[in-house]
Order: sequence, then structure tokens, then C-alpha cells
Amino acid sequence: MVKISTMISVWLWGGIFSFIYLYFKSRKEIKIAGLESVHLCVIFIIFAFAGVPIFLMDFFNFDREEENENIEVFEDEEDENKDLDYDEELVEKLEELKETIDLLLLSLKK
Repeated sequence: MVKISTMISVWLWGGIFSFIYLYFKSRKEIKIAGLESVHLCVIFIIFAFAGVPIFLMDFFNFDREEENENIEVFEDEEDENKDLDYDEELVEKLEELKETIDLLLLSLKK
């Protein structure tokens, strides 16, 4: 019984710390996407239960590095990209997640 409770505790703490890590890693994107505290609470609950696999998938995401290597950036585009200090793709995904959470909350409200 002690092993099970220890495993559950480590799993939950791992999820909490992975949420904190990814929150601080992508604060600009979260602010631009317009996530409110309600959205962050729902994401926190998801991370508490599934945070360890999410963190490992983000940490060992080699696909993103390979995509960035294949993209050729011209000199004019480099100047434009210096102004953008955030990941546009992540912002789009966060906006979609925000809409999904809003729909979930509306369905739970009824």
C-alpha cells in the first residue's frame, strides 16, 4: 500500500512540476493567446493526471528541431522574425485549446 501511495504522489508532483515548467517556458504565448485563470486551472488539472507523459513528449520532441532545420530563412525574413519573440504555432494551439475548454465549461454549466 505504501508503494502505491508513493507512486501516486510522485506522479501527481511530477505533473505539477511539469505544469509549472511549461507555464514559465511559454508565458508569452499564454498571454498572447488570452488564456484566463479558468483555462489555466483546467490545464493544471489535466497536467496533474497526465503531466509526466506530456512533459516527456515535450522534452524529447525531436520533430520540432528537424522541422526547424529544414526551413530555409531568407535575409529579409530574418529581420521580420527578430520582431516576433514567440512561437506562432503554439499560440494557435493554445487558442484552439481555449475554445475547447470554453465549450467544455459551457456543457458542464448546463
